[in-house]
Amino acid sequence: MKPKSKREPRTPMLSSLPATFAEAEEAEIIATLERWCARLADKLNSEAGHEAIRDDMLRQLQRGEGASLPVAYIVAMADAEHPPADHALRIYIHAAIDADRFAELPVQVRAYAQRALTRPPLPIGYPSNRPQVVNDYTRDLAIPFQVDQIVARWRQVPKLQHRSKLKRPIG
Repeated sequence: MKPKSKREPRTPMLSSLPATFAEAEEAEIIATLERWCARLADKLNSEAGHEAIRDDMLRQLQRGEGASLPVAYIVAMADAEHPPADHALRIYIHAAIDADRFAELPVQVRAYAQRALTRPPLPIGYPSNRPQVVNDYTRDLAIPFQVDQIVARWRQVPKLQHRSKLKRPIG
C-alpha cells in the first residue's frame, strides 16, 4: 500500500452516514417498523385474524341473550361455511358436553351439533376466489395502530388521511 501524499484528499469517514437529518429519521422509522413487524408477525397472520373472530363469536355464544350477535346468526354463518363461526360453535358445544349441559344449549346450537357430527371442522382460511376480510383482520387493525405510534414518536411525520375521509368536489 502506497502512502498518501499530502495533496491527496482524504476519503470521508462519514460515507456510511445519511446525508440529511430527514434520511436518518426515515432510517430510524423503518428500523423501528421492522422490529415491530418481527415481534408481531405471528399475531398479524390470517390464523390470528380467524382466532380473534372465533374468540369474539365464542364470547357472544357464552353471553347468550345479552349478546350483540344472535346465536341464530352465528349458526347461519357456520352453516354457510364461515370457519371462525364453525370453530366457535364446536368449542362451545364441546364445553357444554364436558360440563354435562348439552340439553341446556339453544335448539339451533343442538341442531348444528347434529349436523357437525357428519363433517370435519372447516379449515382455517378461505379459497382465493372468496373475500379475505377475516384473513386480513388483524393486519388491518395493526396498520393504523403503527401509524399512530409513528406519529406520536416522530411529530414531524405527517399523518395522511384515508381516501374515504378526503372531501371530493361534487360534479
